[in-house]
Amino acid sequence: MTLSLFGLASSILRKSLLGMALGVCVLLASSIAFAQSTTAHGGQKTQRESPATVGVITPGEYVAGGGWGTLVIKPEKKPGVMPFALDTLGPNGHTCGLGGELFATGSIGRAKVPTDEPGEFCEVTFTKMASGAIDVDNDSSGACRHFCGMRGRFDNRFLVPEPGCGTSALSSRRKAFLSAYKNKSYQHAYEQLAPLVTLCHATLHEFEGNNMINDLALTLYRLGRKDECLKVLEPLIELARTPDRKIDGLPSDADARRRHARAARTNLKLCGYPLHSKQKS
Repeated sequence: MTLSLFGLASSILRKSLLGMALGVCVLLASSIAFAQSTTAHGGQKTQRESPATVGVITPGEYVAGGGWGTLVIKPEKKPGVMPFALDTLGPNGHTCGLGGELFATGSIGRAKVPTDEPGEFCEVTFTKMASGAIDVDNDSSGACRHFCGMRGRFDNRFLVPEPGCGTSALSSRRKAFLSAYKNKSYQHAYEQLAPLVTLCHATLHEFEGNNMINDLALTLYRLGRKDECLKVLEPLIELARTPDRKIDGLPSDADARRRHARAARTNLKLCGYPLHSKQKS
């Protein structure tokens, strides 16, 4: 019997790692990444976009493209001053965490957070883009490294998540999915999870996505919908066909991908996909 986890594979982005073992024959682990369609280096900005010419930085939760982090801006404490919390995830599980106050003037915000070194500050700029996203850039002095692991970084574009794709909403849907699945209400479980696969794609991390795909595939198998199960698993077929020893990446990233591959292989077999070559670890 293959044991599985339900929960978020990247602990910083969603602030939780749910480790709930289910008594089922294949991986159940609600979290998604359409194979390696997200940025591989930890969420660097890749799309050109113009800064907003009007408007102001607004409170709310923003999620980095590819699920590489979250930015939470709280309402003003006083005019132009907003508390913020910035958490990001880099390759191999390295993280960054920064909090303080940003001082906003129109569509630009700036923060100056002291490090442990006397007179040293991490300076960060927040720029609201025309789409409503916020670009985060830190200075190049190296002071911001104080708040990061080896491969962590702050600079990224943080998107306004689609409705239902923010941290708390995703957590609620995962819990509803797990409850329904454990109660063998497979149709209800499917309805909780299926919309998130496409709706939240832009802000889901690779590991979140891989797990969510496997969860959804297994649910479809339980419903007897094997053709749909195979369709859902298409983004993971190449990974599943890759022997474990050839799955590359930094150590913790490669380990996660191997787990996703093993779960996908099991689900593919359950739903009738012929994996011709024997996979070896």
